[in-house]
Amino acid sequence: MSLDINNLKQRAASAILLAIVILTLLYVGGGPTTVGGYDLGDGRLWSPYVFGALLVGVIYLSAKEFSHLAEAQGFSISLFRSTLVGLLIALSTADLNRGSFVFPLWLALMVALMIVCIGSLWSRESLERALPNQSITLMSGLLIGFAMGLQWKIFMLDGVLPKTGSRLLASLYLITWLGDVTAYFVGSWFGKHKLAQRVSPKKSWEGLVGNFAGNLAAASFSKLSFCPDWSWIDVILIGILVGFAAQMGDLVESTWKRGAGAKDSSATPIIPGHGGLLDRIDSLLFSTPVFYFYFHYVHGFN
Repeated sequence: MSLDINNLKQRAASAILLAIVILTLLYVGGGPTTVGGYDLGDGRLWSPYVFGALLVGVIYLSAKEFSHLAEAQGFSISLFRSTLVGLLIALSTADLNRGSFVFPLWLALMVALMIVCIGSLWSRESLERALPNQSITLMSGLLIGFAMGLQWKIFMLDGVLPKTGSRLLASLYLITWLGDVTAYFVGSWFGKHKLAQRVSPKKSWEGLVGNFAGNLAAASFSKLSFCPDWSWIDVILIGILVGFAAQMGDLVESTWKRGAGAKDSSATPIIPGHGGLLDRIDSLLFSTPVFYFYFHYVHGFN
């Protein structure tokens, strides 16, 4: 397998631009910030709303891409209901008021189920496909909403270090995406043994090893730079757990695309060189819950 230079240039340019936007929000919005002697104030007063607005866009566009993949296989989902379910789950999971939120997760799940099933009574969807259509609509909303809600929750976490949430979220993105980058290069240069040929013919066991190497390198960099409170045991466990979950997320999305006969999750690539939005966040759909639960149970973050 060889490198596609033109595609690589597009991927690099898009990744750099996205990184600048995301890291700027995490840094400035994570708390009191001073740049070059200028006091930019406490970004935590406004950043949760900006972050939430971005997640609304992510949920909507991801649901739209789920709809594209479903339609390619003869199914259809309600974009409105899928997005609404995603927002309900994200809001409940984020727990913006730290336990005093009046919309707990169990209630959000019940309302989401009712929205999807009862809403279908007045839709024009085929009754022969009502069950799979409702199932895909519910699954897409739950999967996206849960992962995005947990990222929102992580962003607002407080700890011993200033801007704890920003530090953790930056490390999550770095670990997940650096693993993807190293897997791409190692697989392109050395990949010979197929990992899951039926699902993703280009992925190899050599690429998987490269992925874990990238995960561990990113976790080590996180500890040495902006997460100094991590132990080296944390580095190893986070790198392995997040790396495994990210790979599973990538492969799961590949099954959806393979079944739909689609190269990208979006009919029109949103991110140059990366395809659709789901192609960029598929790993995060699985790695985010694993990352949060590690810090919840091991480090006691709520």
